[in-house]
This record gives sequence, structure tokens and C-alpha cells, in this order.
Amino acid sequence: MGWAGGRFGIFGINAQVPSTSLKLTLNYASVILAATSAIFFVLIKSNNTSKESTTSYKPNKQATVEIEKKADFNEDTTEIATETDFPFLVHLSAPIQKALGCVLALMAGVFYGLMFIPDQYIRDHPEKFLYKGERPPLNGLYYINSQYSGILLSSTFYFIVYALLKRNKPTINPTIALPAMVSGSMWAIANIGFILAISSLKGAVAYPIVAILPGVVTSLWSLFWFREIVGKKNYIYLGCGMFLRCLAALLSGLSA
Repeated sequence: MGWAGGRFGIFGINAQVPSTSLKLTLNYASVILAATSAIFFVLIKSNNTSKESTTSYKPNKQATVEIEKKADFNEDTTEIATETDFPFLVHLSAPIQKALGCVLALMAGVFYGLMFIPDQYIRDHPEKFLYKGERPPLNGLYYINSQYSGILLSSTFYFIVYALLKRNKPTINPTIALPAMVSGSMWAIANIGFILAISSLKGAVAYPIVAILPGVVTSLWSLFWFREIVGKKNYIYLGCGMFLRCLAALLSGLSA
């Protein structure tokens, strides 16, 4: 979606057409290869027994794990029931869960591709956003703080709604607090590089690269750390998908 917005100028932004027919061909080829690589990743069957699941989790008094005690309670019959936020998913078959996950992932990708459309529109039409007779800056870094503020406000709003729906008993794993802050900081730094890439390479070139390479890194984590991908057939699918994605990123860079 981000590539389409930059290439064809949807939502009112200026279309970014490669300067030569060769670069145009390379740009189209990169998008086709990126889309084709997704087929191989969908065919991969992940291993449910990951590295993390083999370790025992011992909640403390602050953890939000509810302990159900039977009438004939003793140490051998204690049941720890972890509450899920989406209990209906447990009753769905594995193929339906996978299809639902793919659809939601596609929706997330669409919204991710639209993330920088508003500030790109401002930079493409500065005459519409005059302030005291001055035009808005063209440097994308001036708009990154507004995006972070919007994310913070919207996340806070969603958490408040979630807490209300859970009757002030939100399910929170205390062990993920610090990793979440670290990953959020890493994402914020990466987003600065993303908006600089769009400013320098244009969205039609930057979006395919940014959308492709993070998936390769994630696959490596799943393969070597979480051990979610096992089996010869899955390795072949993963290798083909990663090769096509790296090739797509290379062609997209050459089309700049």
C-alpha cells in the first residue's frame, strides 16, 4: 500500500515515477518478487513448541495469573488457569486461525503502508498548510514527533478501553514491561531512518525495502532463537522466501 501510494499518487500525494524505463521495470519487478515471497512464508508450518514454551513460568504475587482452587485443594491438585483475551480463538480450527491471522496481517500491512501518507501530503502540497505566511518544512524529521505523540495517545486510549472491558483487571505479564520499552525505543529509532529514507529515495523505492528486510530478520529470529521453523520442507520454503525478498530489496534499491 505504501508503494502504491508513492508510485501512483493515491490519496492526493504526487506520483513518484522512476526516471527511466529500466528503473521502472526494476521497481515493478521488486514489488512482484516481494509479493511472490509472501506465498512461501504462508506455506511454512511453524512449530508450536518454541524455545520459550519449554521453560517453566513462575508467576509472583504481582502477576495477573488467576489460581483456581478446588474444594479438595492440595499441592498436587492446584490448577493455574491463564486467562486469554480472545477465548473464541481457542474453539476455531487451525486452518481458520491461520486464515484469520493472514487476513489481520494484511490489514496491519495496509495501515502500516498508510502511516506516512499524511506528512507526505503536507510536503507535496505546502501551499495548503501555510502558517503565518510560511510554508511547512520539507524535512520529514519535523513530522516524526507528531506521529509518536499520536501513537502514545491512541495506545493509552486503547488500554483504557481494554481496562474498562476487563473491569479494571487487565491481563498484564510483568516480565514484558522492560522488553516492551526497549523494543519501542528500537522501533522509534528505526522509524526515523524510515522517514529519512522516504525523503531521500521516495516512497515507491523505500517502502518495498523497509517492508521486506524486517521480515527477513524476523524469520531469522524464528529460525535460530525461538526454533519455530523446523523440517526440511519448511527450510526450503524459508530459503526461497528470503532469497526472493533480498532480491526484491536489491532491485528496489537499484530503481532509485
